[in-house]
Amino acid sequence: MTTKAVNLSKEAYDRLNKLKLNEEESFSSVILRTTPRFKSSDEAIETYEKKRKESQPELSLQNCRDEAIETYEKKRKGNCISDEEAERILGPRGK
Repeated sequence: MTTKAVNLSKEAYDRLNKLKLNEEESFSSVILRTTPRFKSSDEAIETYEKKRKESQPELSLQNCRDEAIETYEKKRKGNCISDEEAERILGPRGK
């Protein structure tokens, strides 16, 4: 098997080391086990987008905004946030 040397920051090394199933597992095995096989970054992005749409078809910018408004309305009722503060953060209602 051909090998390549890579340089890792201490943080990257520590994260990779924590993913090892046991002391005998190599970093190569960890990387192969935990990373998907894609031919290109475009393929990875397309796959991610497809899976996101399949698992969360209702996810849209408007739905996210509506959910944020609902959260702020709940907090506002509990006097955690004022109407003015909510509008400053989220913008006027109805947009």
